Amino acid sequence: MTKFIKIEKKKVGENFPCFIIAEASINHNGKVSLAKKMALEAKKSGADCIKYQTFTASEFCADKNQKIKLISHGKKKVWNLYNLYKKHEFSIDQWRQIKKYCDKIGIIFMSTVQDPVNFKLLKKIGIKAIKVGSDDFDNILNLEYYAKKKLPMIISRGMSGLKEIKNIINKIYKINKNLAVLHCVSIYPSSPVELNLKQIVGLKKKFPNIIWGYSDHSLGTLAPSIAVSLGAKIIEKHFTLNNKLQGPDHWFSVNPKEFKQLVENIRFTEKTMGRENILNTRKELENKNFMRRRIVAKVDLPIGSKINNFNISFKRSGTGLFIDDLSKIKGKILKVVKEKDASILLKDIKL
Repeated sequence: MTKFIKIEKKKVGENFPCFIIAEASINHNGKVSLAKKMALEAKKSGADCIKYQTFTASEFCADKNQKIKLISHGKKKVWNLYNLYKKHEFSIDQWRQIKKYCDKIGIIFMSTVQDPVNFKLLKKIGIKAIKVGSDDFDNILNLEYYAKKKLPMIISRGMSGLKEIKNIINKIYKINKNLAVLHCVSIYPSSPVELNLKQIVGLKKKFPNIIWGYSDHSLGTLAPSIAVSLGAKIIEKHFTLNNKLQGPDHWFSVNPKEFKQLVENIRFTEKTMGRENILNTRKELENKNFMRRRIVAKVDLPIGSKINNFNISFKRSGTGLFIDDLSKIKGKILKVVKEKDASILLKDIKL
């Protein structure tokens, strides 16, 4: 079983803290300065990683006139898809600037790669892991190309059924064991009933060698914590500096304040989960001494009294035998006097 994958200095897997990704998407609006500021705010909010998207519009969109309706500023707006992506392209020098800045402030730089050409670009600037989006989950030629480079891979599985998931995982895992897959619902935004977070549990059972995570497109910050409680070890969430900025992703992304809350929720969830083996904490055992009832005399008991259900009681006393010790003394004879409410000890009994 893959215990973990390593992304730069971070170990990501079952016995390590959840790896939290701020998904910048195209929310930098094509500006390097904004991309850098997003990295800084993501770092301040507690993200382990900020992830961008690297593409070439001409290689991504076949029809330069294709239109799509997306929401911006609360209203549906018609966008030219090619122009939208073209606006958000960065050159290799610009990506290098952003990567260098991320390294400087101490946040991991990652990007969703759309094709081998852009993979080579990212490799030149020193990426240590790559992301592949749900839209390319079935692109086996690209996936195999990336896998052969042996970098850690994170793949989102949105829009895929179990048969396709099994097929892709089996093929890629044979090439590259450094693989993590994110449960994802490719609806923007996703409603609560569409999230199906229990699928994380099922997928972990069906593919135990894979590190599983969750790419969240719901509104708010609650769903990622639930996903973590169900076993997600990577969380990805769309991030913006300001929900009022112009663009199709800003309005449903979380801002820095919300992202900080998301991180705090996840870390709290991790602390509450603890471990599976049943062990009491030291503090709980200390509390047991005064909270659990002890066996005490119900009335004044002279020497020679036979212990039975009618002459003992169970009360908090801080010392003495617990109720589950009753079988040790029931039917036995007292060899000392016990006043009412006095704790009965083993040394008080003729054994």
